[in-house]
Amino acid sequence: MARKGETISLEMKVKFRETRQINLSSKYKWEIAEPFFDVQVKNGCGKRTNEFITLREFKTFICNGASLLEIANRGISKHLVQFFSIFCQDKIKLTKDIFTSEYESGKSLEEMADAYNLSRENITYLRELYNIKRKGSAFINRKLTEIPLTDTQKAILYGSMLGDAKKMSPSSAGFGHSDKQKEYLLWKFEQFKSVVSERSLTGTPYKDKRSGYEGMSWRFYTKANTDVETCMQRFYRNGTKDVYQDILSELNELSLAVWFMDDGKTDFYYRTKYNNKPTAELCTESFSFNGCNLLVSWLKDRFDIESYLRERKLSDSTGHRIVFNTDNAPKLFQIISPHIIPSMRYKVDSDSYMQWRTQSQPTSSSKHRLMVVGSCFTELPKKQQDEIVAEHIELYSDRSIESLLVKPSHLKQQMHKVMSYDTSKLLFEDYIGFCNIGNEFLMSHFPHFWSAKAKGNMSPSEILKNKSYLDEIIRGLIINGEKPNSRAILRKLKRYRGNKSISGFMPCVAKAVYDKYCNHSKVLDFCSGYGGRLMGATASNKVFSYTGIDANFKSFKSANVLYNNLCDWADITKTVTLFNADSIECMKQFADKTFDFCFTSPPYFNAEEYDCASGQSVKQYTQYGEWFNSFLCESILGAIRVSKTVAINVDNTGSYKIADDLEKFLTSKNLLKSKDYLRRPQYGKTAKKEPLFIIGA
Repeated sequence: MARKGETISLEMKVKFRETRQINLSSKYKWEIAEPFFDVQVKNGCGKRTNEFITLREFKTFICNGASLLEIANRGISKHLVQFFSIFCQDKIKLTKDIFTSEYESGKSLEEMADAYNLSRENITYLRELYNIKRKGSAFINRKLTEIPLTDTQKAILYGSMLGDAKKMSPSSAGFGHSDKQKEYLLWKFEQFKSVVSERSLTGTPYKDKRSGYEGMSWRFYTKANTDVETCMQRFYRNGTKDVYQDILSELNELSLAVWFMDDGKTDFYYRTKYNNKPTAELCTESFSFNGCNLLVSWLKDRFDIESYLRERKLSDSTGHRIVFNTDNAPKLFQIISPHIIPSMRYKVDSDSYMQWRTQSQPTSSSKHRLMVVGSCFTELPKKQQDEIVAEHIELYSDRSIESLLVKPSHLKQQMHKVMSYDTSKLLFEDYIGFCNIGNEFLMSHFPHFWSAKAKGNMSPSEILKNKSYLDEIIRGLIINGEKPNSRAILRKLKRYRGNKSISGFMPCVAKAVYDKYCNHSKVLDFCSGYGGRLMGATASNKVFSYTGIDANFKSFKSANVLYNNLCDWADITKTVTLFNADSIECMKQFADKTFDFCFTSPPYFNAEEYDCASGQSVKQYTQYGEWFNSFLCESILGAIRVSKTVAINVDNTGSYKIADDLEKFLTSKNLLKSKDYLRRPQYGKTAKKEPLFIIGA
């Protein structure tokens, strides 16, 4: 070191500076800073013009020999430089985990700065470096003044979250019920009075579009609360509400009772009256399969109640309900009955249930008489039953089948589900599964479908015009507890008294076939029919273009409407070409191997009657042998010429062994590459599978 008054050479100054820099650099522990190297720290008022840098940039300056003063002289915030320096020297003992815990508990930054001997500015820099969300005075005041939930409130909260309650915010829960359960909602509101605002209790008018019923929906929500926040974190661990192991420890008998009051259903067999042993179920379709299994195990381990899961088909997925048989439902009721409020006793007590049904029975006005179903209907005198059925018949008998169909524009959600459907769910090693998603949207475009019929049967349109048949359908629906609306009647028309109906090709199944066999392919369909394969092609990313041929003008016209709607509502830009022509003649215009993949399901000779037009194959070839050879085989040979691969879905029907005959023909010509199978709807004990012949020259 130079003595006082001694002149220091430039060389010595450089040496002193290097020594000082080495000493400074040796103090830094860069491994501490590394996790935060690229965090943007920009604390300060808006008027400040000083530049802010990251820890990575700070390290670069230091390693290049710059002093703290030199870094600040570059226009960089000197306060930030000083903070980075003490942080990298490990002089700040407040870790991220400790910071988060204390800050979330309601401590202010000032309190934490005092406790850890930090300046107010440095504690703010540290919060930003740790990327911890800013908490205002309202949050801190809430943490200091909030009222913790009682054990009773926690039990009701967790039971409600298993049922109808939902997250309103990260630290608030919302409760809602219809006016029929208003007394139940008010009971919950009273239970949570210490943690809710009076203003949160509101009623909103609503109207049921199906029944025309007008009522009020009632709801309230809690104030922000730490115990509620913990509950929300447990149920919404991955963004959607589900059940996890740590939730089960919070549940007790009261939780179970609230859950059942929310989402429990009991069948007292009031229609049959010969069985007084009820069964029960809990509506848990919104939970995952694993979550439902956890609840089943918890019921067994905690209360020795046996239950099982029953699969339920949802609009776009599969859910499960927890079911209690006649031995275990009474055990469940015995446990929860002490906690069931009077207005919900009908769910656990048969006498209360019958009293509830009597009190809720509709008035005798014409508008409400149409809503009487189940035992409320069967307990009426026969004359009144006949009058109610007659009123329904009057509503529907003079209407066309088209008037019962839901408009395609009202079913757009179904269309979008087809477009986004993951077909890997249907693709199995030896068959392609069944899925009817989007079928209602599809068939709403083809009203003439309801006039087609299987041989020797009636079409749904013919059944609708017969008042005697309509009487039987409507009466059956009402007795079974269903409202006889348009959709329910359409469903019954298709299978009235075992009447065999025809079916269209399901779009999701068609999409699965394309996804399995195509690769950016040009597709041909020489019997395009009711548009299922057209819609499946527009939804599949494996299809480049679709060409459809059909001799039925009504099908051709409707297919064009379907395609236009798909373009408008799903932004379809795929090339689609449709022909109203004889399939054999139409295919003659195409050059060899124009298409990559031909996929169709041809008509089943005269087993199905689609139209009386002369262009139909059964009108041209009235004998089965002639039809098989001159239409089906010739069409397939034509398809083999113009397409690299051909897939034909056809089955035996009645006395016509179409699939067997086709397999013999293809085998004799050495054209059959392989056989796949399509699973059909399961109405009996065993699932039926139809062959899909994969053909190539």
